[in-house]
Amino acid sequence: MTRALATDKLQGRDRILTMTRTATHSWVALISTITLTCVARADEVSSGPTSGSQLEEITVTATRREESIQKVPISVKALSQEDLDQGHVQDIADIAAITPGLQYSVPNGFGATITTIAIRGMNTQVGASVVGIYLDDTPIQSRLPAIGDVGDTFPLVFDLNRVEVERGPQGTLFGAGSEAGAVRFISNAPSLTDFSGFSHGEISSTEGGSPSGEVGAAVGGPIVEDKVGFRVSVMDRWDGGYVDRIDPLTGDIVDRNANADRKLALRGALAFQVDESVKITPSFFYQAVDVDDSSRFYGYFSDASSGDFINGALLPEAYSDKLAVPSVKLEAQLPFADLTAVASHMDRTVDLTRDLGMFYGPIAIGGFGSPIGQWYPTSPSDVMPLIYGETIRGLTEEVRLASNQPDAFVSWVAGIFNDHRTQGDYQHITSEVIDPSGAPIYYVDEQTTDDQLAVFGQADFHLNKQWTATLGERVARVRVHEVDYNGTGLFNTGEPPAAYTVDKETPNTPKAALSYQADPNNLFYASVGKGFRVGGGNAPLAASCDATIGGYKSDYVWSYEVGAKNQFLNQRLQVDSSVFYINWYNIQSIVAPPCGSSYATNAGNAVSKGFDVALQGVVTDRLRVNLDVGYVDAYYTSNVFDSAGQQLVVKGDAIGLLPQVNPPWDVNTSANYVVPLVQGDKIHLRGEFQYHSRNPGPFITQIPGSLNYFPLIVPDPPTHLFNARLGYTRHKFDVTLFVENAFNSHPLLSAFQGPATSNLLTYNTFRPRTVGLAIDYGF
Repeated sequence: MTRALATDKLQGRDRILTMTRTATHSWVALISTITLTCVARADEVSSGPTSGSQLEEITVTATRREESIQKVPISVKALSQEDLDQGHVQDIADIAAITPGLQYSVPNGFGATITTIAIRGMNTQVGASVVGIYLDDTPIQSRLPAIGDVGDTFPLVFDLNRVEVERGPQGTLFGAGSEAGAVRFISNAPSLTDFSGFSHGEISSTEGGSPSGEVGAAVGGPIVEDKVGFRVSVMDRWDGGYVDRIDPLTGDIVDRNANADRKLALRGALAFQVDESVKITPSFFYQAVDVDDSSRFYGYFSDASSGDFINGALLPEAYSDKLAVPSVKLEAQLPFADLTAVASHMDRTVDLTRDLGMFYGPIAIGGFGSPIGQWYPTSPSDVMPLIYGETIRGLTEEVRLASNQPDAFVSWVAGIFNDHRTQGDYQHITSEVIDPSGAPIYYVDEQTTDDQLAVFGQADFHLNKQWTATLGERVARVRVHEVDYNGTGLFNTGEPPAAYTVDKETPNTPKAALSYQADPNNLFYASVGKGFRVGGGNAPLAASCDATIGGYKSDYVWSYEVGAKNQFLNQRLQVDSSVFYINWYNIQSIVAPPCGSSYATNAGNAVSKGFDVALQGVVTDRLRVNLDVGYVDAYYTSNVFDSAGQQLVVKGDAIGLLPQVNPPWDVNTSANYVVPLVQGDKIHLRGEFQYHSRNPGPFITQIPGSLNYFPLIVPDPPTHLFNARLGYTRHKFDVTLFVENAFNSHPLLSAFQGPATSNLLTYNTFRPRTVGLAIDYGF
């Protein structure tokens, strides 16, 4: 599609938005009808005795204190340990698939490790993460530099108490890394009184692929009753591949089911009850992810409809990602407040290799002369190996106090936060064709140091039994120091030998909210909050770009939200809903010119608006259902040009760089049915359906003449995914048969065009139909 159709497309977008608004009104009307019906029904039964099951109450720490999720005036999706187990949730991709408003972009065609995460349409492919990622109290998000091939890391889902997804900026309590929201992985803590544990094993077969499996166990309990406790867990998982890699010169398969991977996670924690009011918990977390090859495949060789996925790269895209997080936490109950002090260290190392011939070949030597396309190799010497590495070392310290007098007029949280981390990224590219000596044709080494010192506080003023006003503020001192060392290869400018960026800011991220607790089952709230993200620098561009660029500045948001949390029918039906409007200013964006180098810049302002609704219901004592619906409309509000006058953004363009743009509509629904048997045994069934819509655009990659012009890249199509589980539980044992992607759907996802001048397209898709058996034992 050319940009000549932009006007028509924008008009089409307006028509779609009109239809969407109509659909939104219909949804609101439907929800209102359900709500009114439930209220009426609730009135009918409220005077009588409670019968049957009720919904589980989940405790969260979104406000830095333990509260029922139904009492927290924030849009929160909380997945309990039971939710994670029942949904067979294994990683961040599974979490995002069932959480409206949370978008996890699978690796795109440029690199298997370039992953991005967004909340409510705040999608960007460069700079510091817009979403805070927490392992307990430790932030583990990272930067994605313009030269970067590595995105954020995420803890594997095993032995977790819960996962919390807080939508909207959480800057007041969670800092500069939570501009769009936060995803928090909360581990199971050691117990000083009770032993508990479980073991898990599974084996599965993927259609057209290799077997997969997992073994894991966790155990914990008192070492000295009421004094010392422990918790340890280990998980080892291997996923068989389903993409074959061929020799692009002969067409012969050189590695069948090449995209296999291995994941290992270990955690250990001790708890020492020093006295009645003081507890110290040291812990250690480690995970390692090793991938043999990318899951992307070439559209030219593959037939996705037949489940035939072929990768034609000369080299496998192998990588390893290792993360270690030691920490120590002190908790003390003071007469007026609860004290929490945490110190932790993050250590991450990533190594990646792959072939960049399809990118640099057309740029450096005009292509390889293949009739298939200039990007296609004709000799083994056409390979251009990339060696990429990333290291992150971070030290985080936080001390906070939370008032412990629940009946006081003011409930408050206050603290001080300090974070120091260094991140190093380097690229090393060689080519026998361009430089037979083996010297790098491009080399860059980027070293970034981020320092943040912040004080924060938030107070809830309980005006009466129903009305509560919340005021919060965080003031930080941030400093970014970046050095980009420039090589002397053909694609390096040679001048300057290094680029330096220093940025100092004192951002503040306030929050205000007003909530109304109509009765114990109905909460209504309105809030406004600010989010912030630090800026950074750029490596010198390749010599072929013939341009000089500097650093990029911070960006920020103002978010407005109105929501409600309602329970009906004696807590058998729960409806959580919110409507939001976000202004995003000075957006950090990536520019990928055809010269082979990318850089980050600030590219205008945008708006994101929409809603999310979550319904949970106990239909009968045997049947429970869930329905989550989310809608996001995120787009730029002005035209943007670079320093040379070339247009980067047209007003109305969707936020994000294709293929990583958010789907406007997310729908996830599931049903769990239990058949009780004699002696407490039971059969349990679960069905789950996930839907994500297509983004209608228009897109910044479709502006002719723009540096980001990639005309063959298209947005993801609508996707439909169905999973099913059937299990039998006897005492402490459970055996479950599961089918994922039951209808073997193979949509062409993450379409990616190599150089803008090539016709090379690569894709990802869902893992083909996978059938497996899981066995669990718990105590």
